Amino acid sequence: MKFSKIETQGITSLVFSLATLPKDPADLSKTLANDETLGADAVLFLTPTLAADVCLHSYDKRGEKCLSHEILHALAAYLFYVAGLPVYEYEAETEEGILPVRITAGISPTFTAKYGKCKQTATNIPFRAKNIEATVDEVRCHRTQYAILFAEHAESVDLPALARALRTAPACGAETVVALSEFSDASGSAYLLRAASLRGDTVFPSAAAGAALMSLIAKGRERYGRDVTFRHEGGSLVCRMEHGGTFTVRADARLLLRGELTPPTPEPNE
Repeated sequence: MKFSKIETQGITSLVFSLATLPKDPADLSKTLANDETLGADAVLFLTPTLAADVCLHSYDKRGEKCLSHEILHALAAYLFYVAGLPVYEYEAETEEGILPVRITAGISPTFTAKYGKCKQTATNIPFRAKNIEATVDEVRCHRTQYAILFAEHAESVDLPALARALRTAPACGAETVVALSEFSDASGSAYLLRAASLRGDTVFPSAAAGAALMSLIAKGRERYGRDVTFRHEGGSLVCRMEHGGTFTVRADARLLLRGELTPPTPEPNE
């Protein structure tokens, strides 16, 4: 099995192009993603389809199906760097329908994906725990509930302490906390974004940025159809929200390595 390891926004993906899907892709993905030598946040299996340019099957480290802009960016990067396809817009068949991915030329190519929906579910939820007292907005994005905290300096926010505080806040049902602060950028609106999962799960920066942008729009600080830059620990991305909550993310990606491996043989039952 030949594979490519691709990194985008701090999220690493193992990409396999196969004639058919493995017998147990979920279990295989869990094994591969948690392998000490491979180490990945997601595993992508690409198979042929008549409905689009490629069929995408993607799983997280727990062997559960997952989909994000980072995974779609990894797909586009594979098409460009490994498959050698030209700059163009391609379509991927996924369990959530046909989704577009676009490759754009430049000094370094960028990859754009349009996917998902965000919805504001609550605003100004107060909470207090130890030395933390604040209010957060809640936004649901990609099946995950986000708590958005606006801070003067997001880099100084104690995210672990904030996550612990939110876990005990009865009015807050968030699974991921996002700290956000504005900074000056020549390209226009720009924000520093930091995020942490309350359960210790992998946080996909694009979804956190989408949730943050929806909250900014609800507060009247941003508007639909406008590019907004978010910087985070894994890099930077440009996000644009459309009416209805669907959003587009543009970012870069890197091909880290290519290799070949033998699928692990399951141990016989005792």
